Amino acid sequence: MYLYIYIFIKILFVQMFKIAIISQKGGAGKTTLAINLAVEAERQNLSSLLLDLDPQSSSTEWGDARAEDYPVVMSTHASRMNKLIDKAESSNAKFVFIDTAPHSENSALEAAKIADIVLIPCRAGILDIKAIQSSLNICSLAKTNALVVLNAIPSQHAIADEAREAIKIIGGHLCQFSIGQRIAFNHAMTIGQGVVEFDIKSKASIEIQNIFNLINKVITNDYKK
Repeated sequence: MYLYIYIFIKILFVQMFKIAIISQKGGAGKTTLAINLAVEAERQNLSSLLLDLDPQSSSTEWGDARAEDYPVVMSTHASRMNKLIDKAESSNAKFVFIDTAPHSENSALEAAKIADIVLIPCRAGILDIKAIQSSLNICSLAKTNALVVLNAIPSQHAIADEAREAIKIIGGHLCQFSIGQRIAFNHAMTIGQGVVEFDIKSKASIEIQNIFNLINKVITNDYKK
């Protein structure tokens, strides 16, 4: 009985979850996914840190445009990640989201090693699907589980179905929820918001909520084991 109480207390008060968003191809939607998941975490009263490893600093610029001071967004290098994560944990943060840079295997590998789970956003094009192989290899080296999140999916169901089959063939584990090609993401990004703030009832908002709830459940269950 005391063991179960101890585990419950650890989960409730100590454990902080780290999620890396990785893609070696530019334009896959890493930043959009990272900032929207961080905002959804905050909406659920789970304090979050968003680390921006991309030299283009898109997440940081989005953070600068926000009226709210949450989630905390910090531009940094892979070498400083552990220090910032330790500070976040000591401040009782519940989630850290790591927005990595494309074409940077070293920083992506460091982020994957730190992470409890890796998300790999991927568009439905054949070149995009082929490009995720390098991201899957990085996760394999880091020995960290990864979920491929289909992103910016057009309305034609056949395209999404073909993409799912192609990802399975190359060994990717698909997230059961995908993200459609939604203008709400662009509108929200422009004014420094997440889609759950911009329009909580939108399809884009529901997609983000579904993905966040899924990964929260997955990593919580893994920790309990």
